[in-house]
Amino acid sequence: MTIYTAPEWATRALQRASITAEDDVPTAAQISWAQTVGSSLFDECVANGVPFINGSSDELPGEYYNQFTELVAVSLKAEVGLMSDADAVAAREAMKMNIRRINWRQPTGAVAAPEYF
Repeated sequence: MTIYTAPEWATRALQRASITAEDDVPTAAQISWAQTVGSSLFDECVANGVPFINGSSDELPGEYYNQFTELVAVSLKAEVGLMSDADAVAAREAMKMNIRRINWRQPTGAVAAPEYF
């Protein structure tokens, strides 16, 4: 399983929010800002029953990468005025639902217990 570190997902969120270009390297201050926003969103998700598989915003499992970075990007867009707060709230709720769906997925390689009648 691929694991993304906080600077990696923060950089991707900044790029998805169009705050930095795809080929630009964000500044340390931008990465720190995105990590702060992301950590806050992570804690909010966990508190509202949207748990992440490893329980840490320092390392993000690959299956959550797209949804979580988009969740952070929407929040960053709202903070800099690229998106209205109302649109950001609606988008975040949809993304949290997608993260819930990822959690509902059954683990692969599981063996069903036989049922004897």
